[in-house]
Amino acid sequence: MHISDAPSIEGPIAGIGHNKAPVAEVFKEKHADLIAEVEKLATDANAKRETLPDGKVNDDDQRDTWIKLGTAAAKVLKRIETARAGEVEALNQEVKEWNRLFGTKTPVPGSLAARCTNIKAFASLAVDDYNTRVAEAERRRLAEEAARMREIENKKLAEAAEAEEAKPVHSDIALNEASAAAHNAAVLERQAVSTTATSVRTDAGTAVATGKWTFRIVDRSKIDLNKVPFSLAEIEAALGRHAREHRDSMPLAGVEFFRESKTQFRG
Repeated sequence: MHISDAPSIEGPIAGIGHNKAPVAEVFKEKHADLIAEVEKLATDANAKRETLPDGKVNDDDQRDTWIKLGTAAAKVLKRIETARAGEVEALNQEVKEWNRLFGTKTPVPGSLAARCTNIKAFASLAVDDYNTRVAEAERRRLAEEAARMREIENKKLAEAAEAEEAKPVHSDIALNEASAAAHNAAVLERQAVSTTATSVRTDAGTAVATGKWTFRIVDRSKIDLNKVPFSLAEIEAALGRHAREHRDSMPLAGVEFFRESKTQFRG
């Protein structure tokens, strides 16, 4: 019987129809002869020790008796170690086989864990790519609407300036409309900057969107060192803070800011 066929050494695992022996019982049955030999040796040794005055060997016969017992124990110890090593080797080999099938934290290619990890990774990339494209389309729409509001603002400001002396009432109305357009434009611009891929809850499960704004240096020679006058490590730390605080709303020459995203799944 493979050890994997038996339940925990702590005892049988409860379950309908379960009738497997505990691992300890499997071992005892398999090595019953070795256990019996150790029991016999221990019984004999205890009996011989009882005959020693004060627990000490006092003559040649007693010495020879304990030489015999010590030699016998040494021989059995070798058999015990051989049996233990054989069982451990079998267990280690079996563990390797299970790990090859199931996979570990660093799954073996072709294992169950590796295959599911690959499926999950592709699903994450595919869903994240789609959600990112949807978010980018929404950002463009909001930015376009904000630009339209700015055009209205400028148009109304021009109308207000033109009517300021001849038609002051019309000028006030135009100024109010310009103010409203400016407010709407500011709201839309903030929404455009903050729009990112979001978590999606469906009947099939939940795709949780996580990520952070980060950067990559495209051309180091174009970085304005007056704005970040530090070492490369300090520059990268400063750019990281800039990315987190301003996202891509405040561009810097030579640097590309982007959102590094990742999708996780919950059933």
